[in-house]
Amino acid sequence: MRALFSQILDHLKEMADRARKAIETHNDQDIAGADIADQPQ
Repeated sequence: MRALFSQILDHLKEMADRARKAIETHNDQDIAGADIADQPQ
C-alpha cells in the first residue's frame, strides 16, 4: 500500500514538473496542405 502511494505521489510530481516546462514549438516544420493552398489554379 505504501509503495502504491509513493508511485502515485511521484507521478503527480512529474505531472506538475511537466506543466511548468515551456512548450517547444516546431516552427521549422511545414503544415500539411499549406503548399497546396499557395499554388495557383
